[in-house]
Amino acid sequence: MDWITLFSSSVIAAVISGVSALYFKKVDYNYDFKKYVLKKRIEAYEKAELLINYSNDKYFENGTKGKQVAVPRFFYNEKKSPITFDEYVTQTKKIFDYSIWFTDRFSELLLGLNNIMAEIQTELYNSPETEDKLIKLGTEYSSKINKQISLLLKQFFVDMKNLNNINEFKLKKENFTF
Repeated sequence: MDWITLFSSSVIAAVISGVSALYFKKVDYNYDFKKYVLKKRIEAYEKAELLINYSNDKYFENGTKGKQVAVPRFFYNEKKSPITFDEYVTQTKKIFDYSIWFTDRFSELLLGLNNIMAEIQTELYNSPETEDKLIKLGTEYSSKINKQISLLLKQFFVDMKNLNNINEFKLKKENFTF
């Protein structure tokens, strides 16, 4: 009887130990996965934040009918500008390398900004070049850009509040269709 008790106790202890080890490995995997996704999302939103910040660095110009308009600084050819117009356009394209980590709404808004910048770039390169052409385009498109940046900024803060909700993020990405 002692052998049976000893043997059954050993088997039960081994089974409990094995099951608990499997359970904790699964918990560790889920934790590591969530940590990885959160890290990637933070990196993506940091890039987007930089893009938004470049857009919020503005000068004021006289627009149509003498009205003052806020024109992003990258429309000016400054020697020590943090970013040039061409670099900004490139950044609006490169940000889509991180689009998998954004919410769908934020990606849509980024696409809207990208489309505005492509429109400006097309108009810039298809018209006769003048010294102040870029500034004129910046003045002309400033309300469109500022509106889009405002929407992006609002969505940015909504997304920041929900950044660590990985389960909701996974669910929305699972239901994604083209």
